[in-house]
Parts: sequence; structure tokens; C-alpha cells
Amino acid sequence: MAASTHTSDIYTFFRKKPLSFDGIVFSGEHSKNPQKENGTPPIYLINVGNRSLELLEQKAGGVEAVVTGGFEGHSQSKALLRTKNSLASAKANHRFSRGWTFVYLSSEYKWSVSAMSSKWTLTDVNKKVEVAFFKRSSLKLMQIGKLSIYHNNGTDMPIDPEFIALIVLTCKMVHYTNEVYEMAAVS
Repeated sequence: MAASTHTSDIYTFFRKKPLSFDGIVFSGEHSKNPQKENGTPPIYLINVGNRSLELLEQKAGGVEAVVTGGFEGHSQSKALLRTKNSLASAKANHRFSRGWTFVYLSSEYKWSVSAMSSKWTLTDVNKKVEVAFFKRSSLKLMQIGKLSIYHNNGTDMPIDPEFIALIVLTCKMVHYTNEVYEMAAVS
């Protein structure tokens, strides 16, 4: 599988508060929360409930829902996600991979999670090209990690903002699934 040779947009994920599943996302690469450092507002707010998912975009006049949806099924292994203009379905990959696959505009994308690495990759299954990767932070209570989304998925077309929002939310879904799995393994 080929990785994109294009540049990427970077997003840094932090927890809203210690031990929370909810997240805040800033554009760019940050080692500390820019909201606490200099008052910079996050670009996205992510709420993860027992069954609900919500990605809100920070705007000048407040926040606006960009993607909403929720986990489905007894094992929460499926999700239906709604953007302003479309629906996306998602399902957990086989039990031991802890990744997710989602379908958006007839294309299938798969988050692959390695138990041996803190790097997760998002692949366009149809084109067999890496679309994004997430590098999970280690030993940082508030920082979750950094997401890099390759520009244009190998084309000169601009990236659809709804697609970016789905990548951000599904990345957080993978993080949530891994945290729940890790907490269960400890107890």
C-alpha cells in the first residue's frame, strides 16, 4: 500500500478534562493545550456518550454540529453518522484489531490499529492508498495524539470538509474503543 506523497494537515487531540472520553481538537501541532496556553479556541469539540457521538465545529458565533450519530448494537460495534449532506455507516473491525471501517460516498475507509505501535493508519480500501495516520501520545494525561490527513488523497481536488470531520470523529471512535478495551483489560 502506498502512502500519499502530498503534504498533510495536522490536528492535535486533547481530552476535555482528565479521564474524559470527550475531546477537543486544535488545528496544527501542539505539545500543550493552546486554549490553556494562549486562549486559542479548538476547531472541533467531540462528545462521546454511551451511545451517542457528536462532532461540533467551533465558529465565531458559537458551535455548530458537523457530524452526529451514535453507536448501535449490544456491543456498540456499529455506528451511523450524519453530516449535513450525507450519511456514513461504520463498523468495528474484527474483534482483536480495535479499528473501525466506515463508508462515505460509496468509498470504504479502514482504520488499522496495531497492538505493537502507537501509530494507526486510515486507508482508502478501494484505492489502496493511505489517507491519514494518527500517532497516539504516550504518558500524557491530557494530550491524546496527533492526526495527519494527507492532502487531496492523491489528487488535486480539495478535501471535502465533511470528509475531514468524519476522519476526525472516526479517529476519536478508534481512540474510545481502544481506551475502553484497555480499561477492561486492567480491571
